[in-house]
Amino acid sequence: MECGGFTSRVCSVVVMVKQRERHGHLEEGGVPPPAEGLPRLEVQEQEEDRRGRQPAGPPLVVTDYAEQNPAPAATAAPQEVAMNRQQRYFRIPFKRPADKDPQNKKKGWWYAHFDGPWIARQMELNPDMGPILLVAGKDDMEMCELSLEETGLTRKRGAEILPRQYEEIWERCDGIQYLRSAIESTQARPTYATAMLQNPPSCLPPAEHNPPPTATAAPQEVAMNRQQRYFRIPIKRPADKDPQNKKKGWWYAHFDGPWIARQMELNPDKMPIVLVAGKDDMEMCELSLEETGLTRKRGAEILPRQYEEIWERCGGIQYLRSAIESKQARPTYATAMLQNLLK
Repeated sequence: MECGGFTSRVCSVVVMVKQRERHGHLEEGGVPPPAEGLPRLEVQEQEEDRRGRQPAGPPLVVTDYAEQNPAPAATAAPQEVAMNRQQRYFRIPFKRPADKDPQNKKKGWWYAHFDGPWIARQMELNPDMGPILLVAGKDDMEMCELSLEETGLTRKRGAEILPRQYEEIWERCDGIQYLRSAIESTQARPTYATAMLQNPPSCLPPAEHNPPPTATAAPQEVAMNRQQRYFRIPIKRPADKDPQNKKKGWWYAHFDGPWIARQMELNPDKMPIVLVAGKDDMEMCELSLEETGLTRKRGAEILPRQYEEIWERCGGIQYLRSAIESKQARPTYATAMLQNLLK
């Protein structure tokens, strides 16, 4: 009796389902709710059977997450970016607005180090006051907010100074300790100065700091790796024996590493004398840079652009080009730069 009753109930449920499908009461692929008394196991079997008869959908394409979301390209570290920017140093006299006394003729000096277009370090040296040191990041609110071009310093005659002149004053005013404390407190913005303080060239092994040129290195490549320094000193030619003649000339020298590469003599009432290494070796300075004593002569070293400006005015570019074309010029930094410019 129980088996017969169970079978009759199953048949009644199947008939009910077919009627509902015929009249559209079931959604496509739907599963009717289990009737009263129908075992749960059979309902699950019917549901699996219906799912097995459904048309298969489009195949699932599995792609690698790394292909859909590629990792961002590695960017250069802030220190590497700073090392590639141009560094320029300036010094100008100033008088603080607080000094309203017209009789007070004392003036101070304002020093600035620009790392690219923006200021990186700043100093103020005032009479009867201690030096004021400022670094980018920590003292942004007190530093110059203008870009280098907006300040007009590049157009101010005599404002630009040599890096070693700036660094000498910076060191005397305990700027190194001030910058180091700003770096340790993570207040300093990454600049050329912070990079040099954290990784000074003097800390590198000699082989890394001054690697010897390889045997296959071209002469131009070797010349480009040497230090370039430029000097100007007043002269009076030995031929001028007249004691009343107070006119003086200027002697210009460009040292490519320890040896001279270019030389100029500007004398009053005479044409400039232009000399290049190789072609004019017999007429040029024969001493090494250390032997000349120019590095110890105050005010003798000048900026590269100051030298190049006079060199161009005196026809030095044309003279050097002719020496290169005639293969009389010795390979130096100047010949390499000119050849790269002409390419």
